[in-house]
Amino acid sequence: MESMETIRTKLLEQGVNAQLADACSQLFNSVLESQQYLGSAADGANAYKLAWKEYYSKKHQRFYYVNEGNGDNGWHVPPPVAFKEWLVDSELFGVDVTVARTVFRQLSFMFDTHWAVPDALWECLGLLSKLIGNVTGCNNTVDKYRTVKADNPKIRDKVLALEGAKEILTTAGFRRQGAGTAAERYEFPGSAGEGLLRTATLTASRLGQLVDRRGMTGNAIAVNDDSPESGNSAPRQSKHSGKPGFRYQTEIYECSECAHPINDGSERLWTRNHDSPKGEFRYACQGCDHHLCERCWDRLQAGHITHTQGHTFKTCFPKESRHGVVSNESENNPWGVQLGQGASASRALQRLYERYGVPNR
Repeated sequence: MESMETIRTKLLEQGVNAQLADACSQLFNSVLESQQYLGSAADGANAYKLAWKEYYSKKHQRFYYVNEGNGDNGWHVPPPVAFKEWLVDSELFGVDVTVARTVFRQLSFMFDTHWAVPDALWECLGLLSKLIGNVTGCNNTVDKYRTVKADNPKIRDKVLALEGAKEILTTAGFRRQGAGTAAERYEFPGSAGEGLLRTATLTASRLGQLVDRRGMTGNAIAVNDDSPESGNSAPRQSKHSGKPGFRYQTEIYECSECAHPINDGSERLWTRNHDSPKGEFRYACQGCDHHLCERCWDRLQAGHITHTQGHTFKTCFPKESRHGVVSNESENNPWGVQLGQGASASRALQRLYERYGVPNR
């Protein structure tokens, strides 16, 4: 463990500005620990932190983070983002940066601990927001808002039952009285000083921000990943999932005629292993849940098998790119795929030539 002065001095020598160096000396035990919060910029300022964006998943009712600079993503608040928020809260609400960190971490703890029961979590946060907001909203002048009775069924079952909720109340300034008795309660001091009221205001503000689904940064972008249109609905289940050749394929379709599992080429694309199976074309009926492999599609075209009259098929090409595959259709791009190096379009034209003698221009 390094001393505060040592941490500050070393960071200043590395080019970190004085404000950040002072904050790090208060918050962390070493320069090494400080660096993961400062980010990759030489001065510890903006380059890494600003690359992160926060999103809110409507499907999971949870916030997640994506670094647009390097592609990293995850559910937990990245250290540089958290550090930035502590500094902003400290300056905005006039509290010590260690207090800002405590409030932030306790709220993060609620999500990390109770993400599997989102309905209970959000109800708890909503009630905490109201309880603490009542005190700060009246500037601690209304007596009835200062007492939270633990035996109140709603408070007991919806708030105190969730691990971490009591700590949020006490951090905001409420004092636990009569612990373990029928008269147990949480009281906010009527004579609370300005510093304690500022901490309560910070806590109430952060809770309100979360309840509004604006996230830990206040700028969370809502993602409607619970709708079929989002493309993130539950993957199609298959007995082939996770097996060699299909380990990277999220949607596995079997031919409705011969039960052949249709490989979309994901494993070969991501592993670059020449032994992995090549991607196959799939033909999806637009009128029903009917899918054909390449072989059975050729049989359908030859009249050897039949399908419901009037139903049309959509050609689903194998994956040739890790990125988007949407572009305008044209004479030289019959399936409307992203041309890139021309691989997908060339393969499509080659198949036309092999089957029907269409020149491969």
